[in-house]
Formats: sequence, C-alpha cells, structure tokens
Amino acid sequence: MRRARATPAVLALLLVGCGAAVPIGDWRATAVDEHPLAGRIWSTDEARFITPEALRARLAAARVVLLGEKHDNPDHHRLHGWLLDGLAGPPVPVLFEQLDLDDAEAIAGAADPEALRAAAGWDRSGWPDFALYAPKFAPLYRLGAPVRPAHPPRAAVRASMTKPLDAYPFEMGLDRPLPEAAEAGLRGEIERSHCGRADPALVEGMLRAQRFKDATMARALSAAAGREGRAVLVAGNGHVRRDVGVPFYLPAIPTVSVGVLEVRRGAHDPPRAAARFDYVWFTPRVDEIDPCVKFAEQLRRIEAARPPPPPASQPASQPAGP
Repeated sequence: MRRARATPAVLALLLVGCGAAVPIGDWRATAVDEHPLAGRIWSTDEARFITPEALRARLAAARVVLLGEKHDNPDHHRLHGWLLDGLAGPPVPVLFEQLDLDDAEAIAGAADPEALRAAAGWDRSGWPDFALYAPKFAPLYRLGAPVRPAHPPRAAVRASMTKPLDAYPFEMGLDRPLPEAAEAGLRGEIERSHCGRADPALVEGMLRAQRFKDATMARALSAAAGREGRAVLVAGNGHVRRDVGVPFYLPAIPTVSVGVLEVRRGAHDPPRAAARFDYVWFTPRVDEIDPCVKFAEQLRRIEAARPPPPPASQPASQPAGP
C-alpha cells in the first residue's frame, strides 16, 4: 500500500488548540529524513494513516497509554513531549522505564526536571544524555502531572536472569507462557541485537530479565491506574509491544500502545512490526550505521575502560631481586 506523502513543511503546519506546533518537519535525526513515512501515524486496527491531533485525542480518552521510543532518537522524545502535553494533565501519573522503583522516595520531592535529574542520579544511570529527555519531562512538571518510576531495581533485574519465572508472585503473570511464535521471535531479536556474541545461556537469561521487567512495569502501571483512574507508561518500543511487552501482563486492563519507530530505507509501507502496536508514529533514523558495528565499538570501549590486571605475584621459590 503506497500512500501519498505529506511533506515535512505541510506536517509542520498542523497545530493544536493551544497553538503549539506539532514537533515534526524540523527533524533532529536526519538519516532518511525524506522518507515517505517520516512523520506519519499508522492506525493498525483501521489500516490507515491518521493525523497527530486524532492520535492525541484518542490517547486523552484512554485509561492506560503506553508510549514507546528508541532511547537515543531525539525526535521520539520531542513527539512524546507533545503527546504528554495533551494527555498528562493532573492527576494522571506518568511512569518511566528510565526511573527505578527504589528511587521512588527520592524523586517524589523533585519540583522540576533538573531536580529529578539529580534525585534519580541520571548522569550515572547509563541512560542517554538527560537533555534528550527534557522535552518530555518539562510539560509534566508544568502541568503538575506526577512523575513516577516503573523499572525494577538493577539488582532484581540481574537476579531475574537466573531465577525461575514460576518463583515470582502469581499476580505478576510470569507463570503465563508467551505465545510460542512471539517468544521465538523475541529470542531471535535478543540474539541479533548481540550480533552472535551471546551464548544460549545468556540469551535465555536476558529473555527472563525482559519478561521480569515487563511484568514489573505492568504491575506498577496497573497500581497507578487503579489509584488515579488513568496512567501513562514511557518505555522502549520493545516494552510497549502488545504481543510480548507490558500489555501482555495486563490482560484485564484496556491499553493503547504507541510505537515510535525509525523508518528504513527502501521500505515505504508500514512494516509488519507495526502490527505489534495500536499506533505507530514513524520518524527519521538517528543514523544508518550497522548495529553490529556499534555493538563492537561498545565492547571495545568497555574493554578499554577496564583497569589493567594486577601484576602476577612471583613464585615464592624465586628471589624477589638480583
């Protein structure tokens, strides 16, 4: 299905009621920015494109909303900021994968984004530069929307890689197996993302950790929605998928999932991956570097940053000097 393209110049003219322009058409990520899908929103159930205003209106009427992102794409954060500006007014809480549950007390007293940055220890967390996330935190503090954590503590995530899933509380839903095809697909994605460098045991551990994180975030989201009536989760695209992500662990709660996906050169129709979400907003890519080249460079930097091993001690039978 090939659709007529709306140019960035036209898209940039779309306005919301408060007068703020939709943040598209002036992309920060510029790889493949002239792609026919860039800036367009696909409605999976309707099998058609919709406007940004239509999406925001539908999200504002939903009880539980999940917003996906590619963490290093600045446009994903800008689009989230625009969406949240229209649906996160008080008292709707917004939960973040980027904030750990054991930081809940510390971040509760934050009065603005910079205070949140300090309280959460963001600069030591390993997440991308806080400046990328500022566009989505700013409207929340302006509107007075509660900002809350959703991610389990790091120690718990590490433990989950070896802990049997049936050892967790029944209400987390980890006893429910994923659909066979969906689990196989998720396992394959983990393998590909590590470019063949992860052995089977590590892949299985990462699969368990992924499920544990999704179930934990689902539990936090369900609790927030139960208290406030509505809630929003911001997380990576893999976590907001309907088939294996957080929605899988919320079978009794209606959710609306929005994936924000980078376009691919030569692929001009909504990809099959779009079916994993209720809506998909397409954006340009940060770059077109082979992910495995990036991964190899990350490993090289990690290795280079490690301290050198201590010098080997001399055998006791040998003299210490001449």
